[in-house]
Amino acid sequence: HVVLLGYNPVSRTIAQHLQGAEIPILVIDLDPNTFALLSADPSPHVTGFYADLYDPDTWHEAGFNKARLVISCREEDQEAELAILRWLKQHAPEVPFMASTDACNEALELYEEGAVYVIQGQELIGNHVHTLFRTSEETLHPCGNAHRERLEVLRNDDPDRFVFL
Repeated sequence: HVVLLGYNPVSRTIAQHLQGAEIPILVIDLDPNTFALLSADPSPHVTGFYADLYDPDTWHEAGFNKARLVISCREEDQEAELAILRWLKQHAPEVPFMASTDACNEALELYEEGAVYVIQGQELIGNHVHTLFRTSEETLHPCGNAHRERLEVLRNDDPDRFVFL
């Protein structure tokens, strides 16, 4: 199984991709609204777990040591992620851990503690825009049109996703 910590637009997109591969997903969050969203769009591959991410008992109960991957998409401070990384290092060093942050210093700290990849939104956006600038004008317009069409499909198929924005 894959463990997703926090439920927001980033983790929701990750969950959608993993569901396509029929990988079991455990979403851990303390927000009751998360479970209302999960219940509104049930999936046989997604299970919600209402728990405190700062509690090592949660990590044990959720099977972090047996997970295929642990991904934190939380937007709050990173103390829980750092504690989880230290716990994984001791109990299951083979389990990869990913996290997200927009702060460069936090990204470095997560890497230093053993994160395999840090999703850094501003960095990804900058790299993507740089790639777009390297394309010809004939390519740029179709990329924008494809993105707009995808957003329209998402708005029709998954209107709750736009609630986060």
